[in-house]
Amino acid sequence: AYCAICIVKRKHLISVAGAFISIAPLSIPSSLITHRRYSPSHQWCSAQATRRITASKASADQPGPNMDKSYLVEGYVESYSLWLEPKGKVAEQLQREINLLADTYPPAPHFPPHVTLLPDIEATGEQVVATAHELVQQLKKYNINFLKVTQGAKYFQCVYLLCAEEPDTMAAGALARKLYNMQTPPYMPHLSLLYSDIDDAQKKEVVQASFKRLYGEGSGYDTLLVQNGYEVSSVSVWYTPTEDKSTKSWCRVAEIPLSA
Repeated sequence: AYCAICIVKRKHLISVAGAFISIAPLSIPSSLITHRRYSPSHQWCSAQATRRITASKASADQPGPNMDKSYLVEGYVESYSLWLEPKGKVAEQLQREINLLADTYPPAPHFPPHVTLLPDIEATGEQVVATAHELVQQLKKYNINFLKVTQGAKYFQCVYLLCAEEPDTMAAGALARKLYNMQTPPYMPHLSLLYSDIDDAQKKEVVQASFKRLYGEGSGYDTLLVQNGYEVSSVSVWYTPTEDKSTKSWCRVAEIPLSA
């Protein structure tokens, strides 16, 4: 489902009593654009560019030469990532934690919870999505399990949930790198909770606070994780230009479900 108000350069959709209607495009000064507050059901890029693609459908549903690429931002390298996004209650809990940390440590951005399967794919959207279809044909649903809340040295790995390097998880990472013909640093599956350049002392405080909310005995029912991981049921293709640390340009362009 699309978000209640989806503002893009070319088209606007507004939900009224569960239905979507189109209105004339609006001109919005960039100074008025602020961080997006995500919820797991929000898809905030172009309604035409964002779509759910099933692996079983005919080639007519594959992106062709007329694929809508209105999400591209001038001046940014066309770059994509493959994400594994949680669903349901655990996704809602992780989203609230991400939102809380972003609000606590501005200008940290809001972003959807996800484990990145493969980052920094510099190719056309058509090529990336086509190869993603090849990938899901060779994958089946599997589980990602969290190990601990920890900190890293990079902006996009400031504070995160480290994931277990289990056979299915690592095999999926290896297959993605093979199909996209990419050599990357060793795959470290993780789910980021905060993107920021805060110092190590602050990172340590965030790790402790997040652990207490997500795992602590004194945490409330709303924050205590209902499960220590999630089932991977789809692969999402996201437009994620590496130059944009604000995540404002990030956009899901396809989500392809895995077979049982």
